[in-house]
Amino acid sequence: MSWEGLNSTLKGMKRLLPVLLILGFVLNACTGGNADIKKVAIADVQARFEEGLEEEAKTTIPNSAWLRTEFITFIKRKSEYRVDEVNKTSDTQARAVVTIKSILAPQRRMLAEIAGRIPDDKARNFNLTDALSMIAKKTGSSTETTDISINHIQVVKFGDSWMVPK
Repeated sequence: MSWEGLNSTLKGMKRLLPVLLILGFVLNACTGGNADIKKVAIADVQARFEEGLEEEAKTTIPNSAWLRTEFITFIKRKSEYRVDEVNKTSDTQARAVVTIKSILAPQRRMLAEIAGRIPDDKARNFNLTDALSMIAKKTGSSTETTDISINHIQVVKFGDSWMVPK
């Protein structure tokens, strides 16, 4: 490429740069708040899911606090949260659709019930992964996590931050 060709290419890029910068700012302004909405919505769904999980573990695994904690940690590690959609209804209100991908509730309950029958002195030998595999084999299902819940979360803006109203 000659110097003339390179020089004309650079001039064209200089003219295009301001347009790209403006476009970047506009796109950021339109989607910038969505990241905050997504974080708040996921945090709310995750907190509610984990509260339910802890309550479930308390009632089904009364014998061993250690195994109860391991069960909760095991399920948390197998759970993922994602926002499928954010719909701003106004500058101060939005709705987010959050999906939880985790172990199916029947398998989770069976696992908790089995863990609940383990005596405290044998709890540290109990393998949750193996037990889940056996449950899946017995029920003819998979141990893979699946989308188990879709939550529609209302999010409102107070001042500069988004939050879920209680």
